[in-house]
Amino acid sequence: MSLSYKQTRTAAYIGYFIQAIVNNLSPLFFVFYERDLSMRYTELSFIVLINFATQLLIDISSAFFVDVIGYRRCICGAHIASFLGLVMLPVLPLVMPAFAGIGIATVCMAVGSGLIEVMISPIVESLPGDQKAGQMCLLHSFYCWGVVGVSALTTVLLTAAGSWRVIPFIWALVPLGNFFFFRKVPIIEPPRAEKYNVRNLLRNKKFLMMMAVMACGGAAELSMSQWASVFAERSLGLPKALGDLLGPCGFALFMGLGRVVYALWGNRFHIRKALTACAVLCLFCYLTVAMARLPVFGMIGCMLCGLSVSLMWPGCLSLAAEQISGSTKVFALLAMSGDIGCTAGPWLVGIIAAWSGGTGLYLGGLRLGLLAGALFPLCMIVSLFLTEERK
Repeated sequence: MSLSYKQTRTAAYIGYFIQAIVNNLSPLFFVFYERDLSMRYTELSFIVLINFATQLLIDISSAFFVDVIGYRRCICGAHIASFLGLVMLPVLPLVMPAFAGIGIATVCMAVGSGLIEVMISPIVESLPGDQKAGQMCLLHSFYCWGVVGVSALTTVLLTAAGSWRVIPFIWALVPLGNFFFFRKVPIIEPPRAEKYNVRNLLRNKKFLMMMAVMACGGAAELSMSQWASVFAERSLGLPKALGDLLGPCGFALFMGLGRVVYALWGNRFHIRKALTACAVLCLFCYLTVAMARLPVFGMIGCMLCGLSVSLMWPGCLSLAAEQISGSTKVFALLAMSGDIGCTAGPWLVGIIAAWSGGTGLYLGGLRLGLLAGALFPLCMIVSLFLTEERK
């Protein structure tokens, strides 16, 4: 049976769901790593660092090898790496030291996640059709649904299975099945010769501004989502279960809804205007969360922040593809910039929160850290203005 580009998009949607699995499943097991495998907090923090460092390395290196190897081989390899990493997660700690076993599995999953992040967007961007920005937003919404789905279904599976070691095998079936799907769907392979190489891109002032937009978007997204649960519990005084539901899950839900809404009706607005509007809303949300005295306003600001950052990552990719090219190198370097922002943003918020925690001021601690986070959407507004075409 001959498959169409519609099935290619379906495989891509599942691919982003898989990225959510491999990025968010292991952190849900940290309490079991500590209890059952006797891992320390320092080792758990190194697991997070290993995951980020591996994905960043894949982002950088993929700019040089993807066009040579080809889209299909790379995306199929990403699914195999994700499958093997999930299978090794509960197995390797049984045959070697826990930190080494979890670390190897994390590297394998991070390779798969990094390749999916770099590959899926140009695969979808290369498909024929209109309204590329809307398609890109719909594509990236599946990562949000993946975050919500993995958290909810893993909780149910833990109750049903009784052991965390069974759950990675169940989730591993998803990348295994999508591997065979990607082997059959039609894919438009990249051209052998491209207009831009890496050196030319890094000399392009417009592209450098795009990288700045991407870094600011990643920092704005992760700074709020990473600290939402702690903020709800410590600064707003909410119970942890309610804080998790209204914080990280509410943030991810609104982010996914924002991407779906733009995919359905966003063709009325150019992606640059939509990104600027999102950055302005994000700035307002950060100020509201940091300065609100009533918990209800703090939580509303947190959830609306998910809506405000919904277009930042996919919108920047679409804007770069429109103004520069759909080159794999463009997507790889932008993914690298986004990952740098995703790491630097939460780190900066945490450092400022730790520094100001003992001031005794209302805006001390995490509130002041999130107030500093308002710089990210503000810098994004400036960067978008500098990339605008002028006569």
